[in-house]
Amino acid sequence: RGFVAYSYTNVCGKINIQHDAPIVVFENGVAVYSSEVGCFSKCYNVSTPILVKSRKKDGIWGFDANSEGEYSIPFVDGADTPDLQWMWIGPFGREEDAETATYGPECNLYFDDVYSSFYGTLYWNFYRKNTVLLQSLYTNFYGHWFYPLMIGLRGMKKAASKLGREKEMQSYFSDWMQSFVRRIDYGKREIKAKGSWTGFMTTICNLDDLDSIGTIGVNVAEYCVATADPQAKYLLQLLADRITYCVPRFEDGTFHRVKTMWTDDTYMCLPFLVRLGAMTGDKKYFDDILAQVRGFVKRMWMDEQKLFSHIYFVGEEMPNRIPWGRGNGWVMLALSEVLLMLPEEYEGYEEILNVYKRFADGIIKHCDKKTGLWHQVINNHNSYVETSGSAMFITGLARGVRRSWLSPEVAENVKKAWNSLLEHCVDTEGNLFGVCMGSGCSMEESYYLELKTINNDDHGVGIVLEACVEVMNMLGE
Repeated sequence: RGFVAYSYTNVCGKINIQHDAPIVVFENGVAVYSSEVGCFSKCYNVSTPILVKSRKKDGIWGFDANSEGEYSIPFVDGADTPDLQWMWIGPFGREEDAETATYGPECNLYFDDVYSSFYGTLYWNFYRKNTVLLQSLYTNFYGHWFYPLMIGLRGMKKAASKLGREKEMQSYFSDWMQSFVRRIDYGKREIKAKGSWTGFMTTICNLDDLDSIGTIGVNVAEYCVATADPQAKYLLQLLADRITYCVPRFEDGTFHRVKTMWTDDTYMCLPFLVRLGAMTGDKKYFDDILAQVRGFVKRMWMDEQKLFSHIYFVGEEMPNRIPWGRGNGWVMLALSEVLLMLPEEYEGYEEILNVYKRFADGIIKHCDKKTGLWHQVINNHNSYVETSGSAMFITGLARGVRRSWLSPEVAENVKKAWNSLLEHCVDTEGNLFGVCMGSGCSMEESYYLELKTINNDDHGVGIVLEACVEVMNMLGE
């Protein structure tokens, strides 16, 4: 099929290309050689990108290359492996236009997205048999598919809007989302071949657990609304299908992990589901929210404390009855965010609102009397005051005051907690202290008490920014 293909390498030293079919050689994007048959020979003192366009003629195409120097792909470790030193992509072109037309790689050379041609979607391949280019990512934060970073990104976006820097932050947010979207086609190919999407970055993402779906889905949904990017719509639908069909559930429809159920997962699913319902108008997403709220309350609500157990052990059918601070904070964030977006006429709205109100009563009851903040284990005031959970409660309670779900007097609790957080947890340079490290789970309270805090941990930064915005909204600032 096709009449044009492209090959790419970098060369340092002398290169010789013999060919019996038409080729064009591009050096740093500029055509430096074009011939039907013959030999291209040149010496390069520094590593130089070379793109070779091959055109089929009389059933013949391609070329032979040898070098007295070195071939390499800058982002591939294969210096001693000849079949990893060149990449190719194609086919492009039909016979009637192949001689004069220009195609993707010679117009805009890139490796982080696919090309399209008359023959469909095209990917970069290596000359090693069955070896293709997959996507990877080597940054500490930017572009990573990791739920705390998605929350941090949202907090930054909301804070920027409050500071009048919405346009600047929207550009950063959109660039980050596009870094996901530009990898979709490579991801689609990998899903088709292996059933999972693992190769496009260093963080493995099988899209079969809520951590990998929900918070990313929220940001992708907001990006779709802002840009109407058609590729983002595919990613959004992929995430919607995964949360609907690929995450384990109990018979009543409640999500769980393989052996456990975590309160964290209320936030990893409910805000995404409510956006799917709002965007599609499909009531099934709202019904799923109601099923999740009922299922989490059934298994994890401690009525005498008006708090949630952090963990439910599936095999033992037993909650750990430990109200971990951030674990409860996720529930507060999730419920308040659902109530912000769920239509009040939806038949389950009042039921969810009542859960939120009872929970808010418990949270207020268990605050630290001196600071107004909340402890690592909420009902154990000998445990340390923890920042991220406190910020989550500030956020959820501030929303409740602003939307009149809670009495106006709760504003005093919010203000006291926020002022204490600023005094004890944030310094003048914006560093954040007292955020519990990422946790596992246990039946023993001592496990939670021994978890250490990490300065500027990404489980807390975005949440504190969001808390700030919500306090300002509550105060009308």
